[in-house]
Amino acid sequence: MEAGVSPVELENLEISGCGTLLYGLAVENILKGILLSTSQDAIDHGKLRKWPGGGHDLVLLAAEAKITLSVTEEDILKRLSACVRWAGRYPIPKKSEKMGLSQCAYPSGDSLPMPLEVFEQAAFDAMYIRFESLILVRSKSNTKAGNGAATATHPAEGAHSPDVQV
Repeated sequence: MEAGVSPVELENLEISGCGTLLYGLAVENILKGILLSTSQDAIDHGKLRKWPGGGHDLVLLAAEAKITLSVTEEDILKRLSACVRWAGRYPIPKKSEKMGLSQCAYPSGDSLPMPLEVFEQAAFDAMYIRFESLILVRSKSNTKAGNGAATATHPAEGAHSPDVQV
């Protein structure tokens, strides 16, 4: 990397924030679907319970759903979380301490995230398909066994649920 020059070439930056927001909302909804399909206490007196992280922290939602993430998946979910919270909707965050600029979500957690790049599409698709299979398997397990005990780990970590094809 040359001094001050990013190796990332962004095209269509003006629309990439919107697209990344939609990716984030899709993942947020599927993670909440997994939790709803397996949780006995998801609805209390006709209302949804409070979600961890205000419902927009995708890493926390995945953790609550007992989904093990790869480093790449965690980075994608952190960036998508920032887009869902503010970066896909507003030019700046509501709180000034969240204004740090960064190319990934790690340094300050809620920095200005880079939108998903073309080379990340395959990783996103694989992650989403895995989450999609979890909602089907876990809701089926929940119906048969009366609970949502199935868990899944990332295939790179070696073990995964016997019920889930990853």
